[in-house]
Amino acid sequence: MKKLIISIFSLLAVNCFFVLPALSATVTLDEIIEKLQNNYRTMNDYQALFNQEAKIKGYPRKQESSGLVYYKKGGKMRWNYDQPEKQEIVTDGTTMWMYTPSLNQVMEAGFSMTNQSRVAHAFLSGMGNIRDDFNISGGEIDVTGIHYRIMLTPKDVTEKVKSLELTVDAKTFYIKRSRMTDIYDNVTVVSLSDFKVNSGISDSLFDFVIPEGVDVVTPQTMQ
Repeated sequence: MKKLIISIFSLLAVNCFFVLPALSATVTLDEIIEKLQNNYRTMNDYQALFNQEAKIKGYPRKQESSGLVYYKKGGKMRWNYDQPEKQEIVTDGTTMWMYTPSLNQVMEAGFSMTNQSRVAHAFLSGMGNIRDDFNISGGEIDVTGIHYRIMLTPKDVTEKVKSLELTVDAKTFYIKRSRMTDIYDNVTVVSLSDFKVNSGISDSLFDFVIPEGVDVVTPQTMQ
């Protein structure tokens, strides 16, 4: 579970690149990357429906979940899970909370402790650069004729993310799917839909108030 939580936050760096204007019929990899970078710089917030699949190495069954995700510049995120059970994962950019009502438990930690990817954190802070931080390959249209696929590999050998694969809609240039593989060969796939961009999401959405009477678990109590 701990590795799955870490993977979620690492993957968010990819998912905040999802809105791209239409390009010409002939698209180069450089054009795609340039649009990704420029759109991230101008995006203040978004919300979207998500479907997530996580495959933890050594476990035979994949974990599937779905819900609604919110993001706001400054590293603010909220994941409201509806399936397979209610759960909230929230960060205000400094602290991360994971609330599981069925366990009557909140896990609380510094956001930097949960975010295993320095590159991911840099993008969420608005300081990342795709070309500087990643080796880039792909850009070709896939066999279906409706998507581009791009592979990003962190240049920093100390990164715990092995690779990030983006599936970009060839017509709308939305990122429809992100696939992250970490150095432990755990794989997390997130598909996004029903995007709403720069709608003016309030900072208060990322303020988490710990419910009265729940158990609070911190890194210190887990040692």
